[in-house]
Amino acid sequence: MEIVIFIVIVGVLSYLYLEEEKRKERQRWAEWWEEERERQRLQTEREKQKAECLRQRRIDEEKERVRQQAEQERRVQQDETAEREREAAQRSKQEVEARRKREAEQQIQAQIQATERARVEKEKTQRAERQLLQLNLSSERKNNYEKFAQVLQENSILTLYHFTDRANISSIKENGALLSWWYCEQNDINILKPGSDETSKSLDRHYNLQDYVRLSFTPNHPMMYVAKLQGRIQDPVVLKINPEICFFQETKFSDMNATKTGHKCGPTIEDLMRIRFAVVKQNTHFNLSDEDKPHYQAEVLVKTRLPIEWITNINAF
Repeated sequence: MEIVIFIVIVGVLSYLYLEEEKRKERQRWAEWWEEERERQRLQTEREKQKAECLRQRRIDEEKERVRQQAEQERRVQQDETAEREREAAQRSKQEVEARRKREAEQQIQAQIQATERARVEKEKTQRAERQLLQLNLSSERKNNYEKFAQVLQENSILTLYHFTDRANISSIKENGALLSWWYCEQNDINILKPGSDETSKSLDRHYNLQDYVRLSFTPNHPMMYVAKLQGRIQDPVVLKINPEICFFQETKFSDMNATKTGHKCGPTIEDLMRIRFAVVKQNTHFNLSDEDKPHYQAEVLVKTRLPIEWITNINAF
């Protein structure tokens, strides 16, 4: 903000010129013989008055000249003072702006450093969590996992499936796993094309299944087409999952879509055997009976994180 201080003193010059004419009519009617003498006297008086007026005028003009010169010098001095004050104010403003700029730069730098420290700390925490999750998943098998393997083998379940959008593949590779949508939200991991809508998430919370990765027994999951139709995904891909993920301690099984009313879900061998394998192995659900159609969407639910090593076709994308 430029502060321009102009002190303008406008002197109102009043030029007063008083001309006093003192004419006094003292001449009275006199005798004829005094008329000439009186005329001369009056003439002499007028000349004296004229000379006095001329002298007074010169004195007044000289006073006015001196006054104007003094006024001009005063204005010049005031202008110089105002210019010095303006320059000082400008320098002060520039110094304030420079100080504010330095402070703002320091604050920005501090924020950048704090953000970077937080990011590094968060990455360390996430890596530690992923390592812990991976350790837990790879070490904690169900006590009777052989029975699960037998059920899968008897029903020729060689692959499980998970549909997603191709845009999400880079994030899966970057994080080294398929992650539950809830884990992603808690750790600020952006899912570019989420397959779940808010209704599905609400139902997940209702059944306490928000921290599970959903797998199916069919590559032609009806919800994949629903998600594409609703625009949540645009370029669907189907990931193939090693079925031995079923052996892990916290893996659950649902005899139909786990958000559907009436589903039965749990981690036991009885829960796995409740799945209608003859139904889920069909190529499509369109020819199924109304009773069997819900069971076509039977699910395997993996707790929090499905390591990328268990995705057998991840390198195809």
